[in-house]
Amino acid sequence: MNEDKIVLQVGIDDTDSPRAYCTTYATFRTVKEITSKYDVEFLDYPLLVRLNPNVPWKTRGNGANAMRLRINSSDLDGIKYTIAEMIKQNSDLDHERTDPTIVFVTTQKLHTIDSVRNFYIKALRDIVNLEEAFELSEKIGADIVFLKEGSNRGLVGALAALGALIPGDDFTYELLVYRKREKWGERRLVDEDSVKMMDKLTRPMTFNNYDYEEERVLITPRGPDPVLAGIRGEEPWALTNAVKLLRFGEQYEGWMIFRTNQGTDAHLPATSVKIKEIEQYKPIKLCGRISDNPIRIAGGHVVSKIADDSGEADIIVYEQGGKLRDVLMELREGDFIEVYGCAKTFGQSVTVNVEKLVVKTLVDVVMKMAPRCSTCNKRCKSKGRDQGYECEKCGRKMNGPEYVRIERDLDLGTYLPPPRSQRHLTKPLVRYGKEKSDFECVRLYEPWYSF
Repeated sequence: MNEDKIVLQVGIDDTDSPRAYCTTYATFRTVKEITSKYDVEFLDYPLLVRLNPNVPWKTRGNGANAMRLRINSSDLDGIKYTIAEMIKQNSDLDHERTDPTIVFVTTQKLHTIDSVRNFYIKALRDIVNLEEAFELSEKIGADIVFLKEGSNRGLVGALAALGALIPGDDFTYELLVYRKREKWGERRLVDEDSVKMMDKLTRPMTFNNYDYEEERVLITPRGPDPVLAGIRGEEPWALTNAVKLLRFGEQYEGWMIFRTNQGTDAHLPATSVKIKEIEQYKPIKLCGRISDNPIRIAGGHVVSKIADDSGEADIIVYEQGGKLRDVLMELREGDFIEVYGCAKTFGQSVTVNVEKLVVKTLVDVVMKMAPRCSTCNKRCKSKGRDQGYECEKCGRKMNGPEYVRIERDLDLGTYLPPPRSQRHLTKPLVRYGKEKSDFECVRLYEPWYSF
């Protein structure tokens, strides 16, 4: 007799602390356990869902995970227990900033529920009230597991992940390689030349592997977490090919592919706000004109001002913004731009940290110069205030100055910080034109994990 099948959706968040662990690692260990014990069909890759990067209480990348499974109905309780135990074993329970949380839902068409989708969008672009999370959980019949007493903030990410990456959403993939536990906290041993070779052989199907300006490997994190390397790309097959090209100086525990909203600009709104409407911690889009020529300040940061019909705000590109600072420095009063980023308020003043800059129109820049002598074609010399100009060679007198249009050393278009300074969600320039919205999982690419 065929056993009844049900769909189980699982959201996971807040297992890691600044000193250890990673939510994707907890999910990796969980997948390994449930696939070895139960008849489980994955309806999608495990999801890595990045949320609002500006929330003040995030650990590192503000990422939650989700799994969409088809299981035997008789295994439901056992699978939920196993998942809870694996997440518990792979969370930093003793750290005051962790609140590991799991959400279980057995509704197959969860992503079609507007309230779930809207909750995800709000978690991407706003600050979510915990009360909203509890209300939604009750509405959809979610089973919530809190693995320790705390703030319960993990519920927000775990629940939001269930509304992410539905048909119509752009997405990418990331293959994450995990270290053996005895190596956690030690220097990561990944051969730099092999990273550069992998990058050259696989891009643009992979991206943000290496920063050639700073000669810096980007696929290896710098913290004490279990991740040895993370390769991002457009298709799973590109990632499995890429990882084979790397030379590791240490044995690793395994790897797994996640489908993710990284590199998609999912957090950036399509609609602009007025400067007077800016709210702190929310990703924003501003449209306006440069109202004060940029200046470079101590620390190498570059600041300017943008204005619309509602007010004026400071915009800043910090030193880490690299060549994006040079772009801002080239702007002049009157240039029309779009600015994407996060705002901070200081009393009545607003400062926007520029994450992406789109130059829409450039004003003509003219320079006042002494006129050329109509006889000698030499530049005349000023005779003093309001006394006109005189040619030093032939003595010919000229009345007014000449105004010369200066060629702008800047093109219209989109500008980003260098890869080393881009956020997880920032869409790299190499992805423009590669957006995907048609994910329908018939079967997963094999292999999508290695244990």
